[in-house]
Amino acid sequence: MMDSVWNKPWYKKSWLKTGVTCSLLILMLTGCLPDRTDTTDELDLDLPPIDHAPTVYVQEDYYSALLPFVTSQARGTLDTYLGRYRLDAERLELGLLELAQDVFPTESHLYREGQFITKEEIQSWLRIQSDDYPLGLNPEDKDERVLLHILEHNYWDTRANALQGIVIGLSLAPRYTSVEEVGGNTETRQLYYSDDELRNYGQAMANKIAERLRGKLRNTEYSDIPIVFALYRLEEQDNLVPGNFLSTGISRQAQYEVSEWRTINEIYFLFPSGPLNRFENERSLTNATQFDEFRNQVQEYFPNYIGIVGFGRYLDENLVELTITANTEFAAKTEVIQLTQFLGGQAMELFPENVHLNIYVQSINEPQSIFIRPTEGEPIMHIYRK
Repeated sequence: MMDSVWNKPWYKKSWLKTGVTCSLLILMLTGCLPDRTDTTDELDLDLPPIDHAPTVYVQEDYYSALLPFVTSQARGTLDTYLGRYRLDAERLELGLLELAQDVFPTESHLYREGQFITKEEIQSWLRIQSDDYPLGLNPEDKDERVLLHILEHNYWDTRANALQGIVIGLSLAPRYTSVEEVGGNTETRQLYYSDDELRNYGQAMANKIAERLRGKLRNTEYSDIPIVFALYRLEEQDNLVPGNFLSTGISRQAQYEVSEWRTINEIYFLFPSGPLNRFENERSLTNATQFDEFRNQVQEYFPNYIGIVGFGRYLDENLVELTITANTEFAAKTEVIQLTQFLGGQAMELFPENVHLNIYVQSINEPQSIFIRPTEGEPIMHIYRK
């Protein structure tokens, strides 16, 4: 099943920003991960699943949640370790939910935050390996950490009777510091890992985590559940676009290592930007030109308009999602309605139907409206009311 993950229609859809409107609001639950042990004395397998939350109809599939809500064993670590990567934390969580659907379909599984990897184990595993920290997953020949965070999700059957599997996301640093002696002087440079370098590091770390989790689950009813791993490359801190998933693999039926690794060819670009232009020119793509035309039309018809920016998600070098933010200097509802209608209509004319469109209109520190054009189904427009 893993072969088809990047060909599935749901994977090429967009994730909607949580909290944009009541009609689109959906509960996104998060979680994190555990340390190596050969016993299950401290492993609480008698969790209290009683019911599950109703499914909320939106343009993508999302998991219903197990109720009552049980917080992750590693609650708070996402903010602690990825707090400065403001876009990556959200993209990581939603991306894991997307990737999980290829192994744990939404119609037959419920979601719960990770319950097996504790906060203390996260702290221990994120260390650089040494005599003092033998459980550290970061390579001992590096002065800086490659692995910056571990996120765990759990998936149960729809009757909430049994855990069906675990999904783990590994967040990997995009760059490192190199100190070299040049002509008697010490030079410090910031260098970037290649995607393949990060895949090699991540796969080795995933094998160790799989082995440790299997030790935790040994002699339990969950000893042979599948454990899915996803490698995520973080973007630069405070960047305007998120990072991207590199690959995914699975540990099946009590395997102590991860196999079936598959590459994910995903990348984000800021609209407009030089990197986007170079990327599209090399591939004879026209999305950047379409975006320029879109901005020119808005500026022509709405003189009070301030600025439009966007970022696009590319899979296999094709644009599959475009998120546009329009900042305005007015707040009159009639103008907001007209602008939103115009933005939606022009975007639908300029960008192909297989591109999921998210348009957000906002004034100073305040959202005004949204327009969503999914790849399947009808467009959605919402004006915020006070």
